[in-house]
Amino acid sequence: MCTKLHVAACPLQESKPLSSRQFAFRVREKQNKSKAYIDHKREATAMSFQCGSYDRVRKPGILRKTHCKFSRPLRVVEQKGQHTYLLSVGCCWNASYFAPVSFQEKGGDSELSLLDLDITLTTPQADAPTPPQTDQAQKIPEWSKDFVL
Repeated sequence: MCTKLHVAACPLQESKPLSSRQFAFRVREKQNKSKAYIDHKREATAMSFQCGSYDRVRKPGILRKTHCKFSRPLRVVEQKGQHTYLLSVGCCWNASYFAPVSFQEKGGDSELSLLDLDITLTTPQADAPTPPQTDQAQKIPEWSKDFVL
């Protein structure tokens, strides 16, 4: 069959079969190249957490409206894998679920305070002035004018 691109007369290149070690190396090389490209494109940053630092863990699943998305601050005990960490409660979590928390130590070992969270509880005061109530008549809806009981 003759077409504009005639390939019937071209000899095929003889390629040597790759050993399993060479094949695994080429696959790993291609995977690393595509990972580097995607990470650069998504502007991904490597996450690393120090042993002894405090982090919050994002709770899995769908949570109710008033429930907190993150756990209380937990201490990282040790690094188990490349992105897996053992926490002070005894469970292992992936670093993608972590949110760092800034703490500052005050004198003792167990006395910690939050740096970046300013938590102030506001309670209603008994002697605080309440807003004045208006004596305006409430407007009756239009649909109720023709309504007969």
